[in-house]
Amino acid sequence: MMKLLHLADLHFGKSLFAQPLLADQAYWTDRLLESVRRERPDAVLIAGDVYDRGVPGKEAVQLLSRLLTELAAIGCEVLLTAGNHDGGERLEFASELLANQHVHIAGTLRQELISWTGEDVLGPVTFWLLPYTTPAAVRTVWNVDDSEVSNYTEALRFVLEHQTIDESKRNVLIAHQTVLPAAGELRRAPSETAIGGVGGIDAAIFERFDYVALGHIHGAQTVGSARIRYAGAPLCYHFGEVGEQKGLLYVTLGEKGSEPRCTIEELPTLHRVRKPIVDSLQHIIENETAHPGEREYVSVVLTDSRITPQAHETLRELFASHGSVLLDLTRRSELIAAHPVDGTENAERKSLSDYFGTFYRSRRADGADPDASEWELIAYLARQVEDRPDESEQALVAALVDQAVRAANDELKGA
Repeated sequence: MMKLLHLADLHFGKSLFAQPLLADQAYWTDRLLESVRRERPDAVLIAGDVYDRGVPGKEAVQLLSRLLTELAAIGCEVLLTAGNHDGGERLEFASELLANQHVHIAGTLRQELISWTGEDVLGPVTFWLLPYTTPAAVRTVWNVDDSEVSNYTEALRFVLEHQTIDESKRNVLIAHQTVLPAAGELRRAPSETAIGGVGGIDAAIFERFDYVALGHIHGAQTVGSARIRYAGAPLCYHFGEVGEQKGLLYVTLGEKGSEPRCTIEELPTLHRVRKPIVDSLQHIIENETAHPGEREYVSVVLTDSRITPQAHETLRELFASHGSVLLDLTRRSELIAAHPVDGTENAERKSLSDYFGTFYRSRRADGADPDASEWELIAYLARQVEDRPDESEQALVAALVDQAVRAANDELKGA
């Protein structure tokens, strides 16, 4: 029996509502290493997106370096493929040297996939490392045209058909792609970013593998078979993911042709991401004073018809008093011109510019008014939707204003 730990989508360096998560990720890494020392897997499979961006910050690089170094010191073979968020060329720096230290990294596509063969009492198991791959990359590497590789399924099939795979032995593939079951859709997590042009891949092309360790989809799930599985992101990276199971996916491979056994070990976290609170300011103060949570990331939607600029600071201090962090504060009644500001049917309707100004002030950490340049931006945005007040346009403008306010709040934090 061979025991594996399947990880994916670590996204070291990620932030949640401008809150850096590196401390949470470092805490998770420590708990992961404790589990590995106890469980002693034969290999750790990391299926892409170890970083949140192609050029990661130094702290994210240092955290991955520590993780790989300590896993190798424990005695695990580490097999890592690049995801679409990773800079593949940077990730595979010194990969030949690292392979001698039991850390195998595939950052970019090549005609002969990087592989490693281990062995247990049942015989050999070969692991194939497939970095994030597009049809264009396959056409470039093999110098073929669109007629041979026109979509993602054809691209992956083409790559695998050009590998020397002994199907009489056990084989494991590590990949970072969108793999779809024969029928139905994948359950997607809100923290996943939309990748334009990324096509689905038919899971049927992986029939030759005894286990397919996938990354890219943040929700842990199987894809039409227990042999094909997404590990999911290790932490909750969006308030919409509250309640989803997060943890370490341990996989035990049996004899050829048998289904792998999978178990999930949940890990403690530095901060718990809490389900968004929707209530009045007074009720929130009363409830949190009587039953305070501890070390939580919090999002609040106030239902009050009017709130003061001091509400943000009041709630921030309230949650901070028990180690929690208020990451987001919005007001339900401010859905940009969707309802009168006082919530009554007969109230005089305000202009969009007025609503934008109120919305801006409610989102600023200090409750300040927009400056001259920001008023100009708000007026421009208002003109774009004044004659087209449909919800999609309103949501777009809200997002744009929200982005501007977050930048202002970041400046305040750094001041």
